[in-house]
Amino acid sequence: MTCRKWMLPLVIAMSAAVQCSDMVSRLDLKRLLNDPAALSKLIIRYQSSRNKVLFVYGTGRVVRQTTSPHVSDSLVPTCSGRISQEAVRDLVQLMIGRHFFDLPIRSYWFATASDGEDDYWDVVKLHSIIIDDGASRARRDFGAGVYMEQQESIPEAFAAVEARLLEIEKSGIEDKPCRVAPGIRLPAAQQPGAIGEEMKWPRTLKRTTT
Repeated sequence: MTCRKWMLPLVIAMSAAVQCSDMVSRLDLKRLLNDPAALSKLIIRYQSSRNKVLFVYGTGRVVRQTTSPHVSDSLVPTCSGRISQEAVRDLVQLMIGRHFFDLPIRSYWFATASDGEDDYWDVVKLHSIIIDDGASRARRDFGAGVYMEQQESIPEAFAAVEARLLEIEKSGIEDKPCRVAPGIRLPAAQQPGAIGEEMKWPRTLKRTTT
């Protein structure tokens, strides 16, 4: 069973795109450049496949974990390394320069039986970046595949930040040995309605049979 066969009948809401420049003040990236304490609280989560997640911390810590939507075990393959805080500041500066928060918020919904989730990932090809400063959280999600019979694309500004994150992954982790460690979860949002926090990634509604 392919994604194309089940996705359209079971999609229950369309993607939404809104501008939210007026919300930027709630997560002030510029403050991170000049406040070491604030920078140390920063966590950036990047995901572009269903089984690999990258975390970049304001302290310079870099962690890559391999996960699976079909495995509920808390221990997952984990590779970690470190970059300089200056490299983290450069990443933040890139986000500012690329007007990251001017990108639209998009939400992708789907409903599927559990055995169809892999097909969904393969077709939609979601990419996600979440930024958490310890008080507020923002995220941007874009597809590089097909959603609701429409070809999705990655905006240039998002792609630039994504490319830098991949460089950080390569330079920070390289070929360092990996281990098994508990899966990382972002802390619960302290602020209701944090920027884009309502956008779960991906939104999955399992189909049930009676």
